Amino acid sequence: MDRAERRSPLSRTHARFRRRRIHPEIQNFTILTTLNPSTALAMPPTAIEGDDPNVSTDSNSESDDSAVVDFLYSSVQTDIMLDGNDIPQIDVDQLILLQNMPPLPIEYRYRLPALPLKTRRTPSIALALDLDETLVHCSLEYFPNASHTFSVEFQNDRYQVYVRIRPFLYEFLEQVCDSFEIILFTASKKVYADKLLDILDPKRRYFRHRLFREHCILINGNYVKDLGILGRDPARTIIIDNSPQAFAYHLDNGIPIQSYFDGETDDELIQLVPFLQSLRYVNDVRPFIRDRFKMRDIVGPISDGNLLDLTDVAADLL
Repeated sequence: MDRAERRSPLSRTHARFRRRRIHPEIQNFTILTTLNPSTALAMPPTAIEGDDPNVSTDSNSESDDSAVVDFLYSSVQTDIMLDGNDIPQIDVDQLILLQNMPPLPIEYRYRLPALPLKTRRTPSIALALDLDETLVHCSLEYFPNASHTFSVEFQNDRYQVYVRIRPFLYEFLEQVCDSFEIILFTASKKVYADKLLDILDPKRRYFRHRLFREHCILINGNYVKDLGILGRDPARTIIIDNSPQAFAYHLDNGIPIQSYFDGETDDELIQLVPFLQSLRYVNDVRPFIRDRFKMRDIVGPISDGNLLDLTDVAADLL
């Protein structure tokens, strides 16, 4: 094995294969590979609406499975572990998926922004936050320690949704809401996510805008979030998501975070606050995110045509 091969991401992947404990709600994915210094992620490679029986948060009910896939987009996620250097692990299938993302279809590159124009009072940095397994964990299956419950009417049926709020969510939001333009960007449907946000943020103090599945792009069975639809300066845009393919076209803007299912000791959100605050006065957040989370190093070689250059798109729209 020559020196270049020893340093390649795939070589490191094969060298670090190990079997990990799987979260009880998850049935798939046992082989992991390294990610980087802070947090981690994963999402199903075949999360097409209603087509994959393995994508589910309720393994005991076929009707509930169908409903979850239809309106609540819950990531299939391994139980992320950290090595001695606090380096998270991601699923090798996800790594391969990221390396083989096709170029963004041309018809999506020049969509009109979904958000209104910024005002003088709008914070300079846009912070897009994922919902499920990033801020909360929701299920149609009852669990006794639910923070909230609410009902959703979908396709002439009514479903009860149980919600666990990630620890330190409100402390996190309080510390960033005045410094960042916070945008909810979820792959779940509006009928569910809008109702949940009305519970989490009834006075709309934290989230200035809400984007849903209709604003995502279905690529190879995965819902991808094209940040170009925000209409914000790419040098001043950040997304936090537990699923890396959600920001596959914007690796330098994406902050990966470990998926949340349960537990009271999770502090992933609050740990991100110092780093986020350090970005408030930089001209371009991307070099700092790239250096901290090293997503390009983890993913390895990607065709230039497969990474969307938001700067070019933004210039064409001006």
